[in-house]
Amino acid sequence: MNRRTLIFAAPLCALLLTGCFTATPRLDGFAHRLEGTMPGTRFEPQGGIKLGRLSLGLARAITRSVDDEDAQDASLLLAGLKRVEVAHYEVSGLAPDTLPAAVERSFHRNGWRTMARVRDEDASSWVLYRMEDDSLRSLFVVTLDGEELGLVRLEGRLDLVVEAALRMSRDEVRDDPEPESDETPVAIAGV
Repeated sequence: MNRRTLIFAAPLCALLLTGCFTATPRLDGFAHRLEGTMPGTRFEPQGGIKLGRLSLGLARAITRSVDDEDAQDASLLLAGLKRVEVAHYEVSGLAPDTLPAAVERSFHRNGWRTMARVRDEDASSWVLYRMEDDSLRSLFVVTLDGEELGLVRLEGRLDLVVEAALRMSRDEVRDDPEPESDETPVAIAGV
C-alpha cells in the first residue's frame, strides 16, 4: 500500500470506527415522537450519519494539517461544531392538512424557536434554533413532504461557525471584483 492510499484510508477507517455511519437515536426519537402527533403517519428510517466529538476532532485535525486554503477554511467551520446528525426517512400515511402545525408544536414543546419556515404545495421545511447564554447552540433543519422526511441537527458554538462563514464569504467577495450573479445578498438579523 503506498503512502497516499494510507493517508486517505486511515482517516476513513477511523471515521468508520467512531460509529458515525450508524443509527441516529436522537433524530429517530424525534421522528417517533412526531409520528405520535400525526395519526396514521409512519417514518421508516432509511439511513443516517452521526459525527460527534471524536469524528469531528479527526476531521478538524486533517483539515488543519493540509496545506490548502479551502481545507483551512473547513477547519475554521468545523471548530465550532460538537455534533452533526443527519437522518432520512421514508414517509407513509401522511395527512397534509396536519403537517405544519404538528411539526412546529412538537419543536416548540421542546424549546426550539422557528428561524425560517417554507411551505409550497409539495413540501414544508423549517429551520429551528436554540440559544444558550446569548449564543446560537443548536440548529435543526426539517424537510417533510408526502414521501420523505429529512432531519439535520447541528450542535456546538454555531455563532462561531456562522461568523467564520460570513468572514470567508466577505473575503471571497473582496477577492472577486465581478460577482457571478446579480442577486443581492441577504442578511439574517437577530441570530
